[in-house]
Amino acid sequence: MSTFFVTDKQIKENEIEIYGEDYNHLKNVLRHHIGDPIEICNEEGTKFRALIKFYNQDCAVCSIEEIVIGTTELPFEVDLYQGLPKMDKLEVIIQKNTEMGISSVIPVETERSIGKINEKNKNNKLERWNKIAKEASKQCGRQKIPKVIEPMNFKNMIENISKYDIVLLLYENEKSITIKQVLQKLKKEGKKAYKIAIIIGPEGGFSKEEVSKLSEVENVQVVTVGARILRTETAGVVAMAMLNYEFEL
Repeated sequence: MSTFFVTDKQIKENEIEIYGEDYNHLKNVLRHHIGDPIEICNEEGTKFRALIKFYNQDCAVCSIEEIVIGTTELPFEVDLYQGLPKMDKLEVIIQKNTEMGISSVIPVETERSIGKINEKNKNNKLERWNKIAKEASKQCGRQKIPKVIEPMNFKNMIENISKYDIVLLLYENEKSITIKQVLQKLKKEGKKAYKIAIIIGPEGGFSKEEVSKLSEVENVQVVTVGARILRTETAGVVAMAMLNYEFEL
């Protein structure tokens, strides 16, 4: 069933209005007819099952039939701090981690980052990245759209990660502490909500100096996800799969 996201101002009593690009996608691309069922999520992640009531010239009006019980969201917040890779890889990273349940993606400029952000087209890039997250959320039936945050530098990331319960730094030279061990320990603590960050290096990984600085932060845990060295576009998805397995399945 097709899924759409709306702002609260689009919900009026028992009706929801869909307009803009979503209206065109609903009517002209998916070719939904009057009476067809669709699912609609609001800003808080509540999912409604609705029927298309009628089409105006630039708006589809849908009637709310029921509120869908249950959620497709993870039971905790997970943010991905992604060392800035080549731009095409970042798009894949956003798409696939959205499917895995990530809450937000924050690109980080590191010492070995290959990708560079041009100030002139930064806003256009950010708009495109968030659109990718939205389309991936619709495709996989999520109830919330993860946000892609404006890229930050390494220093700002260090300052930012203190707010998390735990920060998982995936590092290819870590041999003893596995992400499995850390997640199982976290699960045994029995908290109902966690705020977790995952940090992934760019194509060339983090420098030893960067790893040293991150390791000094109290809530950072350096972990391995296995014996093989993963590509930067693979590592976050693997970490998210392990989180899903440990806490959701």
